[in-house]
Amino acid sequence: MKISDLKNDPTVPFLNQAKKANPVDKAPGPQETQQSNVLADTVEISSRSRDLKKIHDILGQTPDIRSEKGAALKKAVARGLYQVRAEDIAAKMVKEIIVESNKE
Repeated sequence: MKISDLKNDPTVPFLNQAKKANPVDKAPGPQETQQSNVLADTVEISSRSRDLKKIHDILGQTPDIRSEKGAALKKAVARGLYQVRAEDIAAKMVKEIIVESNKE
């Protein structure tokens, strides 16, 4: 690849203009720092958002599985005592289909 003479390159003035318009990031001077403190954005969080955050935090600490109930079911299945009626399963399946179809 050959590098051409930049003195005769017609794009050089445009590159220089772009550099002036978008200077390289530099550390802000004392005047710029002071000005940025004055023009700071503010955010206010509503009470509803704070309540939702509390709920989210509580749910995050709550275990997904109720270990006592899980252990009791595990024992019942192991002993052959856990029985579910087919009617109960069918009713829950129909209920779930109705709930899911109402979401759409």
